[in-house]
This record gives sequence, structure tokens and C-alpha cells, in this order.
Amino acid sequence: MNFEKNFKHSETLFQIWRYPYHNIYMYIHLISKHT
Repeated sequence: MNFEKNFKHSETLFQIWRYPYHNIYMYIHLISKHT
């Protein structure tokens, strides 16, 4: 299990929750990181 990766993922989800108007941008950014 990669704790650092999971932490970063949770951090991203937190940012999406905190800034709903950025959720689309953050979602695309997250997808880009995984491709």
C-alpha cells in the first residue's frame, strides 16, 4: 500500500470538496496524472 499516494489522493478530494467550483478542473487534473 502506498500511503503517500493515498494521502495525495485524499488531499485532492479534500480540495474538490473545499472548492466545488474547481471540481471539474481538479477532476481533469487527477485524470491527467493517472494517464
